[in-house]
Amino acid sequence: MKLMPALRKDIWSFLYNYAMSHSYHYFQKNFSGSIANKISDVSRSVDEFLTNVAELFITKVISIAIAIVSMYFVNPLFCSCSIYLGGYFLDCIN
Repeated sequence: MKLMPALRKDIWSFLYNYAMSHSYHYFQKNFSGSIANKISDVSRSVDEFLTNVAELFITKVISIAIAIVSMYFVNPLFCSCSIYLGGYFLDCIN
């Protein structure tokens, strides 16, 4: 996960520049600490979200691959039919 610190920095920089483009009135109305905490929270939340999604996706893909290989060793025809039906359903979704 070497990508996450760079991603967090990019998000933080983007949101900081976005906040700085607001008017003087915006900063009078909102506390600067509150704005800084929101920027920090968003960058951490995106990092956690992407990490969780990647972990869930990778575990599902690996478990499906293991199931397909296991089915192939039990019955190659059943494995072929399962792969075909899985592809068909994915095609129907899109």
